[in-house]
Amino acid sequence: MRQFASPGFRLWNLGLEAKIIYSFFLVASVAALVVSVLLAEDMRALTPERAAAYYHGREHAAQGASVRPAGSGPEIAVPPDEEARLAQDDGVSYRRLLEVTHFHLFTVPVFVLILGHLFAATAARRRPVWVLALIGSSALHLVAPWWARAAPALGAPLFVLSGGVLVGSSGWMCALSLVALWRRPDRRSAPPSAA
Repeated sequence: MRQFASPGFRLWNLGLEAKIIYSFFLVASVAALVVSVLLAEDMRALTPERAAAYYHGREHAAQGASVRPAGSGPEIAVPPDEEARLAQDDGVSYRRLLEVTHFHLFTVPVFVLILGHLFAATAARRRPVWVLALIGSSALHLVAPWWARAAPALGAPLFVLSGGVLVGSSGWMCALSLVALWRRPDRRSAPPSAA
């Protein structure tokens, strides 16, 4: 940690052991982002309409938002007991949302802290913009399910938008940090830039 506090420190100055540990963190983080997108797809929450139906309940879907868009693929046979449960779906329960939020309030800030520190030690331009995008989208994505449950017209689009910005900004920051760990920039050229 002392290295991170020193002025002018960059990731490529770390020792081999630290580079391996941080590389594992960054690769696992990208894998977690991919799994998050797959989970959102499995929950059918990748569009505002589907997120509203998932968090608020089927009655919102019946008011003009389709849970399964036309032409989205073949019908899937659902066991009768599961079909009955889905037909009575009132959205995510207060208790379930509280449990998920509780877990995420402990883990997301740690992820943001570690990734933010690693990214701050790169030579990328506009680092504050990317860090603010990560923090802002993380905070919005923590509250968006609550809004999607209470006010789907506002919360569902916010859930999708904040999730997209969160995945995009953290994925970009992971990639740049991983490159910066192992590739020292040529001293004769300008430092690498991030759009």
